[in-house]
Amino acid sequence: MSTVSPPQDDSRTLRPEAGSSAGAGSAKETLEDYTLRFAPRSYRRWGTGMVAISALGGIAYLADFAIGANVVASDIVINKYLLKISPKEPEFRRGMLYAVNPVGFGSMLLAAGISIIDFYGGLGSGLKPYSPLVAIVLALVLPPILAIATRGRYCLRRTDDGIDLPMYDEHGNPSGETLTCHVCHQDYECPDMVRCQTHDAYICSLDLSTDRLGDHVLLAQP
Repeated sequence: MSTVSPPQDDSRTLRPEAGSSAGAGSAKETLEDYTLRFAPRSYRRWGTGMVAISALGGIAYLADFAIGANVVASDIVINKYLLKISPKEPEFRRGMLYAVNPVGFGSMLLAAGISIIDFYGGLGSGLKPYSPLVAIVLALVLPPILAIATRGRYCLRRTDDGIDLPMYDEHGNPSGETLTCHVCHQDYECPDMVRCQTHDAYICSLDLSTDRLGDHVLLAQP
């Protein structure tokens, strides 16, 4: 005696047609959504480890050496030699520079901040994987933009160090003239010395940088 099997329900095996709304919705899926479909369920949930990894990944941008290196490279190549806004001679002495230079410091903050926003998807899922490149490009572009916007006024706090001796010789090397620091009583070359108006003497850059009260720092040049 033969038995007739009931008809099978094929509703679970049916797939949406190309023109249906379901097919149109699946076509809009990003690569990230497609990847998560085959990922384990543990990777789809925000657990303690996932939060820690994402947080450390975002904080890592604050110490991204590529951002600082590109800011310095952009400042040297574009601002110093192409635009000629920044001085070509390197300056490091306290009192000759501002405490904060918005061109360099501002460029690094903006590049790091925007790349962090992009890292967390703030600029869209399409640009999210390229957050390091966003930081590098902004670090190259922002220094000349900020330098032009500020007209280079924050490059140097003073142009005169108060020393009447030549700093460099005719070959561009530090001159052989030496001065005695009135704090440590050591002799240094002119590029490492600054005049101290308070004591009418000279002070080296090392002792000047450790001056907590700022008595030896020259006043801002009007």
